[in-house]
Amino acid sequence: MTYRFIKDRSGATAVEFAIVFWPLMLLLLGTVEIGRVLWTQTALDKTAMTVARCMGIRADGCATAGIYKPDLTVAFAKSEAGGWGISLTNQMISLSDDVACDELPGFSRVTLQTQIVSPLPFISTLLGSEQMSAEACFPRQADPA
Repeated sequence: MTYRFIKDRSGATAVEFAIVFWPLMLLLLGTVEIGRVLWTQTALDKTAMTVARCMGIRADGCATAGIYKPDLTVAFAKSEAGGWGISLTNQMISLSDDVACDELPGFSRVTLQTQIVSPLPFISTLLGSEQMSAEACFPRQADPA
């Protein structure tokens, strides 16, 4: 009777599946989550570039009659980030007009920051921070006289 029990393999597949399932799911979800975080960083970078350009060329979204308006620019930044599915508050947006970038004067600079929100706690540890940020500069046009 003991010999038949040792040769019986009817539950082996279920046990093997139970052993492999959780590491496999962690690998799959981790890959998806890292991809989502990298996508969010790319979206944040593109938003910062778009807002810096808007400030620099004095586009309608960031200026009135060619004169830079910070409140319009913050609203524009929130709108652009919202298009990517990123929610920004005023504290996450830093705008600087007529500053130096890479030691060259006359630029508009935008810095955006957001939290990394993930159901997998090791993602922020892997990336080394719970925050992600993006910065962009664009040459500034002079305000009309």
